[in-house]
Amino acid sequence: MKNFLLLSLLMSFAVEANWVSGKTWVSELPKEKIKNILGSLESPKGSLLDIATNKNLDELAAYPLAVDWRNQSGVDWVGPVVGQGNCGSCVAFAAIATLEVQVAINSGLPWFKPSFSAQDLFSCGDGACDYGWWPTSAAAHLKKKGVVDAACAPYLSGVTGKDEQCTETCSSYKERLVKIEDYDNHSSINDVIAALQNGPLITSMTVYEDFLTYKSGIYRHNKGSNVGGHAISLIGYNQTERYWIIRNSWGNTWGENGFARISWEDSSGIGRSTISLDLKDSKKHLQFMTPKNDSFISGVFDWKVNTNLPIEAEIRFAVAKKDNSRQELKNYLCQLREQNNCEFSMNTRELSDGAYVLTATSGETKTYTNFYISNSPDTNLTWSISGDDVDLTRPLKARIEMILKLNYVEVPPAKIALNIINKATNEVEVREYSPVLKEMKVGLRTNVFPNGAYTLKWIAYFQTESGFETSERSFDVMFRN
Repeated sequence: MKNFLLLSLLMSFAVEANWVSGKTWVSELPKEKIKNILGSLESPKGSLLDIATNKNLDELAAYPLAVDWRNQSGVDWVGPVVGQGNCGSCVAFAAIATLEVQVAINSGLPWFKPSFSAQDLFSCGDGACDYGWWPTSAAAHLKKKGVVDAACAPYLSGVTGKDEQCTETCSSYKERLVKIEDYDNHSSINDVIAALQNGPLITSMTVYEDFLTYKSGIYRHNKGSNVGGHAISLIGYNQTERYWIIRNSWGNTWGENGFARISWEDSSGIGRSTISLDLKDSKKHLQFMTPKNDSFISGVFDWKVNTNLPIEAEIRFAVAKKDNSRQELKNYLCQLREQNNCEFSMNTRELSDGAYVLTATSGETKTYTNFYISNSPDTNLTWSISGDDVDLTRPLKARIEMILKLNYVEVPPAKIALNIINKATNEVEVREYSPVLKEMKVGLRTNVFPNGAYTLKWIAYFQTESGFETSERSFDVMFRN
């Protein structure tokens, strides 16, 4: 039995030179869906070494042997990887990932992790889920119009698979816009290495089929066809082992926790078209440490905001119902004493359940976060499953796309889970989804499961003061491929 398991494990992975490949959630997507995880209209090819001279490489000795913005002087400036979901919005994600880290680096504050809106940048910059966008257009939009924070314009296209309209999504939209001063293009190995000393960069690559299977190691393309252009954030390099470090937008279950190392000799075009962002630091910063954006809170909750404002500064807090954010429901005042944070407790039972926005203000410096008060949500859901290729009364095959509709009122579930239960073996595979919208598109590849009878059990998890309460709906189906 042990030998069989070992053989199965070895068959699941392959060593491709200096990297490990295997099945990933992106490699198992049907070809027509691959475009939804890409989206760069720029598709460079070749290596920066192709245009480098021996003199160019000798000049690299002036720079550190390695830079990794996940660990610069013991500080992780980058944070976790997020996923672009079911939309070809990689350009917006690469630009936002680069902008967020650059703003944090410029502030010099290890705790400062700004969060900007990929949805706002993509929608208002004329990107589209079906065909993507240009990286230079994203940089130009950040310079000309700017982008709001994620609390103002949450990312929805990844869940719905649809383009969202460019709208002023919060009452303070214009004052929340952040712009860059300028941007610069880099296309030589010397320029890219030099620019990485100051922070991450936006870059593009051509994705080949083997990159979809990347698990770990130093990737170098060696087989498979071209599947499209992709934008990512370049966050470091290693001169000794000659590789780049990228932050992808395919979630943290792909690659090395969402990151990848790519050989300088790789022919996928990494670095051939690269953009750095230039911006001024405001010098004054506020950030909510709790509650995090889109948190679910109940009972007595402790709020905390960090700041680099001087001692004796006053910070005013306003809590407003999100459906009418001009209406101030609660106000608080905090005066800094000896530490760089303000903490206070709020009894959430004093307000009704629902969506709220919390604003912290000191002079012209402001920060925002969204949250849900969820003490006793209505868990009486009705569910519906539909789709162009979905008829749950007939055998299902290949990849299906289910349109899931929920009818919650004030407070959505904190998450939903799909339990795929094999009725013959009782084996269960669980997939979780958040944020939860009233209409969501969920893909399911049935041909990765053995043929047979299954139960699709949907579970909605509602946060309450006493823990999670659930609402469930099950469908009996057949997989036949």
